[in-house]
Amino acid sequence: MCIRDSQDVDAKMIEQAKQDIETYKRNPLKFVSNELKIPTTVWRHDCPPKNWKPRPYRPYPLWSIQREILRALVKHRKVAVKSCHGSGKTFMAGIAALYLLYVWHALGVTTAPTFRQVKRLLWGEIRDIYNTAHQRGANLGGKLLQTSLELGDKWFMEGFSTDHPETNIPGFHEETVFAIMDEAGGNDPATYDMLETILTSENSFVLLIGNPIDAKSPFADCFKPGSEYKTFSIPARITPNVRNKRNVYPKLVSHDWPERMKKKWGKDLSLIHI
Repeated sequence: MCIRDSQDVDAKMIEQAKQDIETYKRNPLKFVSNELKIPTTVWRHDCPPKNWKPRPYRPYPLWSIQREILRALVKHRKVAVKSCHGSGKTFMAGIAALYLLYVWHALGVTTAPTFRQVKRLLWGEIRDIYNTAHQRGANLGGKLLQTSLELGDKWFMEGFSTDHPETNIPGFHEETVFAIMDEAGGNDPATYDMLETILTSENSFVLLIGNPIDAKSPFADCFKPGSEYKTFSIPARITPNVRNKRNVYPKLVSHDWPERMKKKWGKDLSLIHI
């Protein structure tokens, strides 16, 4: 996928890579399937066909909302996703980060309220997606560390905590830039202001993901009428396992979780209903 640093690539390979990039810009799911080796097969109702059998190391395809969010990011450039627990939103954000980095040759910043969340949550997904892709035969290239992936002097992405946004975020400027904010509902309003200082170019992408914790937060404002964000809400009832009343995707919220949590926390819990 990454050929910029190679001196042994012939003209045909370079031309093919350019064509692939243009295809991926129009259709991010092609990148997901071809380069990250993650299936994008469409399952009706996000339920596998009867003849599909899970096997070790056989990846599950993206489910419908994950596919929609990736397409929306290309079309709308600013996307906000509020979700119940266990919907696969952080996994989807890891895919989006790799897509924007490799396909759009973007400089990227990812944030979360604490460094532990940066390292263990979103960057845990990024590292797993990257390493698993290579195990399946991909050749993405770049130098992957705990919270950074470098492809060149001005072609990289890094993860920062937002406990000091005024020092961690400003100063990142390039023709194409993206920012992904994990646990967006728990970030200080100053973080949103600092992000605007780096999203000044025409080719800027923003993805906010989180749980709807604070109705007065800047994250909640993204879902109000007139917002510049394309928004998605993912209640537990539409996730594949709950929708199909059986556990189809092993990593997503289990089919009986909403009912158990209703009994424990009450029927009006926002993390269930959104």
